[in-house]
Amino acid sequence: MKNRLIGAILEVIVPAGITRMPKDFGKAKIGKLKASEWHTLYSIYLPMCSLNVFIGRD
Repeated sequence: MKNRLIGAILEVIVPAGITRMPKDFGKAKIGKLKASEWHTLYSIYLPMCSLNVFIGRD
């Protein structure tokens, strides 16, 4: 389920003003996320992606 959620997050298309997730999001080699990336992850990406992943739709 974790891999499906990360894959869904990386496939989200957002407007130019929105912080994008790093391409290697979910892997240890990227290090820590910036505060703006955490905010964007929890306010935009997770609400959109979690419904599709947990309901079972892609």
